[in-house]
Amino acid sequence: MELINTSLGIALFLTSIAVLFQPIIIKKSVKQKLKTNLNISILTIILGFFLGVVVTLTSVGAGAIGVTALLLLYPKLQIKKIIGTDIAHAVPLTLFAGIGHFNLGTVDINLLIALLIGSVPGVLIGSKLSSRIDEKFLRLILVIILLIVGMQLIFKGNYV
Repeated sequence: MELINTSLGIALFLTSIAVLFQPIIIKKSVKQKLKTNLNISILTIILGFFLGVVVTLTSVGAGAIGVTALLLLYPKLQIKKIIGTDIAHAVPLTLFAGIGHFNLGTVDINLLIALLIGSVPGVLIGSKLSSRIDEKFLRLILVIILLIVGMQLIFKGNYV
């Protein structure tokens, strides 16, 4: 588990760097014509498979790893669209992972209900705010959150 946490921490740290430098990534990708639509589609499917495994095993990483990979695969997309797509992808992904864990008996129903009571209003507020927040500010918020969580995973919460 320590290896997974450290690996995810590094992925989150690298994701924060990718999000921070998204405009530069976009400029570089415009100059390169190496990616075909077929290759991007295949890589996106492989990414989905990988994220499914990671989420089911750890409950962490899909957003972080997914956002980084989507930035690299689709650098011309706005950060809002990448985040929105990643969240929309997370719903069925976590539903199926949750069903799997429910069938295994590893779900605490009371904890689940309490989390949902707080999360649903948070999602509604967050989605309203994300459509009104400036892209640069949203990128900065995402970078800071990813850095903090990544560093906590890397250093096991002892230094951050």
